Amino acid sequence: MKTILIVEDDEYIGNMIEAALKNEGFATWRAYSGSEALLVFQSRPVDLVVLDLMLPGLSGEDVLSAIRTVPVVVLSAKSDLDHKVELLLQGAVDYMTKPFELKELVARVRVHLRPVDATRQQTLRYNDLALVQNEARHDGQTIRLTPIETKILSALMQARDGTMTRTALLDTLASQDVLMSASTLKVHMSRLRAKLKTLTGTDRIEALWGIGYHLS
Repeated sequence: MKTILIVEDDEYIGNMIEAALKNEGFATWRAYSGSEALLVFQSRPVDLVVLDLMLPGLSGEDVLSAIRTVPVVVLSAKSDLDHKVELLLQGAVDYMTKPFELKELVARVRVHLRPVDATRQQTLRYNDLALVQNEARHDGQTIRLTPIETKILSALMQARDGTMTRTALLDTLASQDVLMSASTLKVHMSRLRAKLKTLTGTDRIEALWGIGYHLS
């Protein structure tokens, strides 16, 4: 089941979108501000974002700039062509002008979630582990990862001998617009280790005291 993050501060509109998506078999998360949207996106599995631009606090444009790993469908009352082009160039996969038909929104969401051809999917492999989009795979089994967990595992899989210092890992995440402290990294790493242990039956990430982490 695909999961959609709905970022809309108007509760009535958000409820309508959520009902339409759930009616078509999608799971949903809700966020009512830009800051809340990024918090949800970084901590929970998300396949696509439906993003309203007029948000309290952090703007929809700022949220769009921070999300690079999943499709973003923008909703806006602005119909100016130059504004649409700017947002599409900024990274949005689609732009719908309010008011819109819910059936059309759902159809566009489906189009943007169509499976990518296998030859175009980027697959990372390390020993018997594979990472495809936001999924870790092992021996025919799959487990979903959050966007941050995906970035952490990707970095370790691409590191020499699967080993990274804590500083290097934090710098790699920062280069992908994920800023966190060492203590926050430890929390995400703990969750990732638990998921990989569930997937493979063994503890695959070793904490190297005073150094960093090693993926086996």
